[in-house]
Amino acid sequence: FAAAGGTPQINNAIPGMGLPVIAGGLILIGAGIAQLGVTGDLLRVTIGLLTMLSGFEIFYAAMETAILVTGLLSAITLGLGALGAYLLVAGSVPLIEPEDETL
Repeated sequence: FAAAGGTPQINNAIPGMGLPVIAGGLILIGAGIAQLGVTGDLLRVTIGLLTMLSGFEIFYAAMETAILVTGLLSAITLGLGALGAYLLVAGSVPLIEPEDETL
């Protein structure tokens, strides 16, 4: 819960964001970093990266209102999710084994 302690300092440095936005972003970034530090499983690493990126998107969306930037961040999120799904599926598919020739 260190995010709750750092929220007022960030609110003073960047006025206008609001305490709920800052706290939500910090909690998501912290949860994503904790998830990345705890596990090496591919699914959990992908979820940790998506969680951390979501926290960053909350911060960035509060500061920047351009639609193009929001679209690019969404494309990055979709790409990361698709890459994680591909790597999960590619790791579970068995390699093709040579056929046994029996007469």
